[in-house]
Amino acid sequence: MHEVLGGQTPEYQCYSDIVLFGPTTYTFNMLFGVMGSAGAKPLALIQLSPEHVKVLAILLKRVVKEWEKQRGEPIKVPKSILEKREINLEEDW
Repeated sequence: MHEVLGGQTPEYQCYSDIVLFGPTTYTFNMLFGVMGSAGAKPLALIQLSPEHVKVLAILLKRVVKEWEKQRGEPIKVPKSILEKREINLEEDW
């Protein structure tokens, strides 16, 4: 990844364990945050064009599938999370 950035370190780095996202008329918003004892704490709002979101989704899927292939097993997502988000791994993955 540093090759893409010309060897530079990003100005801001953080860990996120929650993300909320949704479209507006012209952009997609992704709100990253962390869950703490007092609830969710927002950390960063990223706004992307619809085209950028589509390419990002395709590339994320490709990278995760390759990561799973290299390790020889799929990432296990708890059933409760899949059900809450209405995700069907056979159809969506």
